[in-house]
Amino acid sequence: MTGFSTKKLLLITLFVNFVAIAGVIIRAILLEKGPYRYFDEGSLINWLSGVQLLIIGGINWQIYNLRKASRSAKDKQLLWQFFAFGFVFCCLDEILQIHERFDKFIHWIFQIQETPLTDSIDDVIILMYGIIGLLVIYYFRQEFYYYRDSFPYFKIALILACCSIGLDFLTQGQETEILTEAQEMQREWLRSVEEIFKLFTEVFLIASFYKCLRIAKTNKS
Repeated sequence: MTGFSTKKLLLITLFVNFVAIAGVIIRAILLEKGPYRYFDEGSLINWLSGVQLLIIGGINWQIYNLRKASRSAKDKQLLWQFFAFGFVFCCLDEILQIHERFDKFIHWIFQIQETPLTDSIDDVIILMYGIIGLLVIYYFRQEFYYYRDSFPYFKIALILACCSIGLDFLTQGQETEILTEAQEMQREWLRSVEEIFKLFTEVFLIASFYKCLRIAKTNKS
């Protein structure tokens, strides 16, 4: 796999995502339906996102095995093991909607009425995922800095992730409101754009970690 350059892999992954997104959007326009149904749970885009997260986990597992074989790495390989298991969990979360179901479970177990405020519980859970990831990166910052050539890809992924989170907060709470048909369609498009930003975040994370894998292989040799 590392025979591909990082830029070539990035272009291939971008092309696959552009084709998938264009396909579902054209379908939504032709059928005059809201586009979010093609990005929601069980959809093609949902599965594409899950596959990409699984690929990221697999790349990190390869880096972990390379670093584990290195005597100089000591316990630093744990960073990559954390990433590997973390992204596999994110894959399961994406496909099974774990954090959304946990949100509904909290509403049910505590008999909380769904409001714009309590509807943000699943966002808080996602935020916790991110905070845990950043804390782990900080703890292993010396190991992570060794792969600084991948940072341009990581920066783009971070910007795209922030755009996705921003749109999520913008549409948050509207599930509990009565919307006109035009408002509902606007919400559907905003939520779809949010998912598109998330997909491209994953694309650049694939490129980021693939670059790390190439660096790890070069260091081994």
